[in-house]
Amino acid sequence: RKARICGRLELASLLESELGGRRCEIINLSSQPELNGKTCVADEYLPGSNQYNVTLETKSKEVLVLSPDNLKRRDRTPQDCGYYIEFKNGRTIR
Repeated sequence: RKARICGRLELASLLESELGGRRCEIINLSSQPELNGKTCVADEYLPGSNQYNVTLETKSKEVLVLSPDNLKRRDRTPQDCGYYIEFKNGRTIR
């Protein structure tokens, strides 16, 4: 809401969307089935088409436009060693 009030409409749309700014898994993508199971970040919501610009979490950092039907939210967890960080006994543990 604050972003919208400050005139940051693009950021507000992203934050208000279901997957905006979230880590996702690509699913049911028939046009490029090799990408199914890959992870990405939904960087920008495109309200006119109800799609997202996503950046793959690969070395290439390829950017794609995908439908929410092809994205499944996949937040980091202790079992997913990607960037999960834990703070214990005054120390940061990766």
